[in-house]
Amino acid sequence: MYNLQRGLGEIFVAEDVLAADLEANWEVLAEAIQTVVRAEIVAGRSRIADPYALLRNLTRGRRVGTAELAEFVRGLDIGDDAKARLLALTPATYTGLASASVDELGRT
Repeated sequence: MYNLQRGLGEIFVAEDVLAADLEANWEVLAEAIQTVVRAEIVAGRSRIADPYALLRNLTRGRRVGTAELAEFVRGLDIGDDAKARLLALTPATYTGLASASVDELGRT
């Protein structure tokens, strides 16, 4: 255990590199968009047939920038509140289910 703790103490996180990597990869928000679209479908505020395919067509094999993703979200068949929530996200602020997962791990 001591070696593990010592090794973890020697890890250096280059926060500027991580931030730049996130800023260059807006497609990481595809999961959030797909989740919100699915919720809008269930709530009856969207008629999108296949949210997965919609996002796959946007993101597969290529980078998606800020402006392109915002334009995509604005064109979605979802409610205005959902669009506003999605437009407020950034790759640096989106954590998905990470917080809930950590909480769950803490209970085990």
